[in-house]
Amino acid sequence: MIRALAPEKILELEKQAAQTELPPLHSLTSYWKLNVRHCPEKSEEIVKRFSALDEVEVAYRELEATDPAVNPADDPYNANQNYQDAAPIGIDARWAWTQPNGEGAGVGFVDLEQGWFLNHEDFASKSPTLLYGDNRDGVDGYVGNHGTAVLGEVIADDNTIGVVGIAPSVSSVNVTSHWDTGSNSSGNVADAIAGALPTLQIGDVLLLEIQKGLLPTETDAADFDAIRLAVALGVVVVEAGGNGSFDLDSYTDGGGNFVLNRGNADFRESGAIVVGAALSPLPHNRANFSNFGSRVDCYAWGENVVTAGYGDLDNGGGDNNKTYTSGFNGTSSASPIISGSALIVQGVYKANMGSPLPPLQMRALLSNPATGTAQGGGVPGNIGVMPDLRSIIETILPRLVTVIADSGNFGEVCSGAFKDMDLALSNSGGNMLSISNITSSSTEFLVPSVLSYPITIEAGNAIEVPIRFQPDSLGPKAETVTVFSNDPNGPKFVEVSGTAGAPRLVAIIANAGNFGNACIGFFADQMMTLSNSGRCTLTIISITSSSAEFLAPSVLAYPIVIAAGGSLLVPIRFEPASFGPKAGVITIISDDPAGAKMVAISGNAPSGKLTITGSTCTGGVKACCLGERTLSLCNVGDCKLNVTSVAFKRKSRHWKLINNPFPATLVPGSCLSVLIRYKATEKYPKCCELVITSDDPETPVKTLDVIAYTIWSDCGSKNCEDCRRGCCDKHHDESCSAQSIDACCDDESHDHENNDDEN
Repeated sequence: MIRALAPEKILELEKQAAQTELPPLHSLTSYWKLNVRHCPEKSEEIVKRFSALDEVEVAYRELEATDPAVNPADDPYNANQNYQDAAPIGIDARWAWTQPNGEGAGVGFVDLEQGWFLNHEDFASKSPTLLYGDNRDGVDGYVGNHGTAVLGEVIADDNTIGVVGIAPSVSSVNVTSHWDTGSNSSGNVADAIAGALPTLQIGDVLLLEIQKGLLPTETDAADFDAIRLAVALGVVVVEAGGNGSFDLDSYTDGGGNFVLNRGNADFRESGAIVVGAALSPLPHNRANFSNFGSRVDCYAWGENVVTAGYGDLDNGGGDNNKTYTSGFNGTSSASPIISGSALIVQGVYKANMGSPLPPLQMRALLSNPATGTAQGGGVPGNIGVMPDLRSIIETILPRLVTVIADSGNFGEVCSGAFKDMDLALSNSGGNMLSISNITSSSTEFLVPSVLSYPITIEAGNAIEVPIRFQPDSLGPKAETVTVFSNDPNGPKFVEVSGTAGAPRLVAIIANAGNFGNACIGFFADQMMTLSNSGRCTLTIISITSSSAEFLAPSVLAYPIVIAAGGSLLVPIRFEPASFGPKAGVITIISDDPAGAKMVAISGNAPSGKLTITGSTCTGGVKACCLGERTLSLCNVGDCKLNVTSVAFKRKSRHWKLINNPFPATLVPGSCLSVLIRYKATEKYPKCCELVITSDDPETPVKTLDVIAYTIWSDCGSKNCEDCRRGCCDKHHDESCSAQSIDACCDDESHDHENNDDEN
């Protein structure tokens, strides 16, 4: 029966399949076909006789093979390919196209039926090749619309004409035919499958667009074994469920076995994806013509499918290679939709995971109620679910989800310190997630040190990795942590931020920095409070003064550290070296980002103040007698007064300082007296300048005029010379007593006479 492959090749493939979960039940080399079409009335008798032979395990009459189509003219016109829309309307192929590798790239497709327009304008980039059998188009009036419509649904080019196939970027498109022109027979399905096997790669999709007796083609024993072999070799087989409106759970083979009932012990697993048909409007009730039962895995639109061929939408000007239809129907239109879905899922999975999905896993995905659109409840009979490609792809592939608390805001962290936050990496997809690298755009946000990549996360699991914020400069920070993985959506970018907190220096000194008065030689201390009102440790690097009269504290060693919220008292000393108001600036250098803190200080260095009491006018003094006056030198200032000297400006025999305690220092409020004596021997009034020097800044030199005159009333001119030469005690003892200490001055020496200033 199988002519497409040599028996040795078939046995080799079956040997490979024997190691899988679908080992061959019968070898395809054991099938033989006997053509008895010339005497169909004897077919039953022939089957009976063959079955009686010990050498024959099973003999059966092959059912007629037909295209599982419904007349497109019977259905209303629909100009849109809405079966490609989002669920629940369609399979959401349009979303899949937006995903990486979401157009079927890297996967091969083979359509098994009997006739096509292989040169159709919408297949130009694909150039479909006939692998086995004959193209029935144009033979005995058969027109290849059916195969053309199927290819249009699945692989039509994405160009500016016609339609777009569900998987327009498949790597290869081929066809294999169950029609044999030489014998003028169809139904050579097993042979056509075998003929496609050398070309099909693991993960490729084989569509069986055929029904036998309005039943799935796997009801034929040879077809079943060929399908099972293809699936065991890794080929995804999509099989039309047939348009007989049969309950497949009730179907029995020639031996009375319920081979299509999954709940029955007789069930035989071919591994194919069996497809039913539903109506296009929501809620997608089963089409009345569609077979149903537990063996049906998926459904898709069984009406109003827009695709290539037939010409009711566009007759192409009579050119079959330019025709389009809006009414392709039946399980024939539904099965290509499922095939296109399988191609997209396989392309995405293979590109991201590095290997294709096995056929049975593909079937489980496409028929999973959790990721598909349920059929409507208006017409009984199970036809499964319609795949939702978006839901499936998001389920089967690893999906990296990143979560970090507070939207990645680390808050305030002090420079030199650090804060860790956990970045949760979750795999919300359906396959192993492989983290290949985690990077940061900044050295201030540190990603975990990993001994080796990749880090793997199973589906549904999560891990936490620490991200450290360790600022090395002040101010706000914002960076990106990038997580590289096999998530098909590419790297995940996690925005992180934080602020490198700063200390805040507050400097306070009493009285706005005014030290008041301080005398020279003394000092005044004020305590300056240095506070850290920030959240980070404050480091004082230096404290300096702009003036030598304001002394900054002596520190054994800098820096001085003040904890957040803490304070420190440091003394500032005002020690003036000169009189008068003083001003200066204390400068504190720290790591406060506001810069140096400057505190204005001031003070005053007052002086002593000289005040002199007493009269400097002695008045009249009797000739040859002594006149005296006492002056008090007082300090009425706030600080000591240094009186360095009290002396007459010029030496004179008439004037003399009797009590002169100076130089001396007068404390505030104190006085010292100076006694001035005048010797009355001068004919005329006599004055002299008394010079007082001190450190009173206002009058450091004070000059006083002292004055006196001689009374000569008892002494004539003849006596003047005598008086000038000596004492007149003989004539004036009594008269001198009132103005002198000792009445007369015999004891006064004459050592100043020669130095007298006669002026």
